[in-house]
Amino acid sequence: MTPEPSIGSETRPGATPAPRKLISLLAISLVMAALAVWALRAGALPVLPPADAWVDVRPGWVFGYALLWSVVLMLRSSRWVALLAPHGQVSMARVTAIGLVGLGALIVFPMRLGELVRPVLVRRYESVSTWTAFGTVAAERIIDGLFLSCSLLLAMALAPVTQTGERLGPYAVSPAWVAGIVRGAFAIFAVGLLGLVVAYWRRDLATKILARVLEPFSPRAAAWGIGVMDRLIAGLAFLPHRRHLATFLGLTAAYWALNGIGMWVLATACGLDLTLAQAWVVLGLLALGVLVPNAPGYFGVFQLSTFIGLSLYVGDVTLARSGAAFVMLLYSIQVGGTVLFALAAWLGLRFAGAVPAQDGASRRAEPLLDRGVSGT
Repeated sequence: MTPEPSIGSETRPGATPAPRKLISLLAISLVMAALAVWALRAGALPVLPPADAWVDVRPGWVFGYALLWSVVLMLRSSRWVALLAPHGQVSMARVTAIGLVGLGALIVFPMRLGELVRPVLVRRYESVSTWTAFGTVAAERIIDGLFLSCSLLLAMALAPVTQTGERLGPYAVSPAWVAGIVRGAFAIFAVGLLGLVVAYWRRDLATKILARVLEPFSPRAAAWGIGVMDRLIAGLAFLPHRRHLATFLGLTAAYWALNGIGMWVLATACGLDLTLAQAWVVLGLLALGVLVPNAPGYFGVFQLSTFIGLSLYVGDVTLARSGAAFVMLLYSIQVGGTVLFALAAWLGLRFAGAVPAQDGASRRAEPLLDRGVSGT
């Protein structure tokens, strides 16, 4: 019988960090933002674009990108339903709203503390265990990372670097350096996915390994760790369900495809002559950059990562002009749009009839029509 995680409570992973810890994390994140801004200034890359950078911007194309970003947000949030469905009937509308709130929390809170929000909210509104929800979030992040790194390697092969020897801050942006980072990311996510699959199908082996590691230090901690791991692994119940897995992978592919097309649309709107493959490289480097715990709003790291991607294909003069306008619009639409969607979703959960989930048999007895997506 699997030991219960007796150390702490079920909601432990969503517990609010102590004020001192929050202050420390915020301070670290602000230092990271300051370093990124310093790198931009050292490389003569403006955080705010010059006035003449807006001359060639096409408003209609910018509006088109904003619409595409709205669809991207909805796809990214709604696909979580496929991962939660094996754990019972869940509401598509509520899970999508929770996903949008979670995306907003990632922006508002420092050091990616916003990752705690979705599991806590889904437990409240859908009666899915917090630890189980964390398991689905971990799987989602790893699959996203593997898809991103694979597609990024392909895009880099299709879009050879046209600018070499460019400098960003005190460091040369070399194609080999960028490719090395992407390959490293691919290796990390591939190992992570392999670990999840092995842990799910060989749970007994994973339990034995964890017990051997922890028991010499603390048998109680080992029992707690095994209980937590068991609940996290339960979040991978979508793996043997072909329909749920195919739905998630299909929505993931659509979400990333529209994201890449959107980057090309916005680049065109700003007068940047990028191919779709080049735009995908910029997207991929940005996505890898903001995966690192950083400042609220991804400020600094967002701009630096995007400029690094652009510097592979755009010369110095264009980079500091049209490139700066592109980075500013991209940041404003992605961050501002995500926060607005998150706020609307939070208000919807709070005031538009969403109620906390019931417990036990009364919840399972709710009619299918009222509950939404079935886990069968």
